[in-house]
This record gives sequence, structure tokens and C-alpha cells, in this order.
Amino acid sequence: MLLMSGTMHIVGLMGAPRRTSFSTYADHEVVSSWTPYLQLIGVGGIFLFIAILMAVYIFIHLWFFAPKTDQPAEFPIGVVYEKATEPPRILERWSVWIGVSVALSMIAYAMPLSDMILNPAPGALPMRPW
Repeated sequence: MLLMSGTMHIVGLMGAPRRTSFSTYADHEVVSSWTPYLQLIGVGGIFLFIAILMAVYIFIHLWFFAPKTDQPAEFPIGVVYEKATEPPRILERWSVWIGVSVALSMIAYAMPLSDMILNPAPGALPMRPW
């Protein structure tokens, strides 16, 4: 995945457009500098395709052809240490963790959303959020 997506990120920073079919753009010298990266993206895609085929083979083999047992396997459950200290009660409340995740999402998306509303793209109709 790193070979394919990491290299796509690098080529994108070099100016390659996204979601377009391949073109040499009239043999422009900038586009010719992308060729080794595009080949590396292809190698990464081949590795990912082989990994998908292997995963599908493993799933089918385990589902239909792997030996099965008559009794289910037992997995031991950890025993609580008697002298262990109790975790703080605040860490045991779902409301705290949901609040933290909502706050982090608001922090992450507040600036991009406000920028999209206040500074729309050229040619876009104005947007009134109220």
C-alpha cells in the first residue's frame, strides 16, 4: 500500500492531476519526470492485487477446506489481580469518550468548513448557512 499510495501522494505534490486517464500532455518535461513514479505505482498495484488474490484464496480455503473440530476451542480469560488499583471512574464513562470524539471532530473540521462557506470556489453560487 505504501508503494502505491505513498508514491501517488508524491506525484500529486509534483503536479500530477488526480482522477484522469494517463496522458503525456504533449510530451511536457514535467510529465516525463513522473514516469519512474508511475511505474512504482504500477508495481505497488500489482503487489496489492496479488495480496487480494492470496486473501481470497485463504478465505475460501479456511471456509470450505480447512479441517474442522467437533469441540469448540476454549480461550482463557484473564484474571483480575486482587491488589490492582481501580481505574479512575471518569475513564469508565462513555459520555466522556463520546464528548472527546465530538470535540476532536469539531476541531478538525471547523476551519475547512468555515473556509468553504466564507470563501467559495470561483464560479460557485454564494452560500448562506442561516
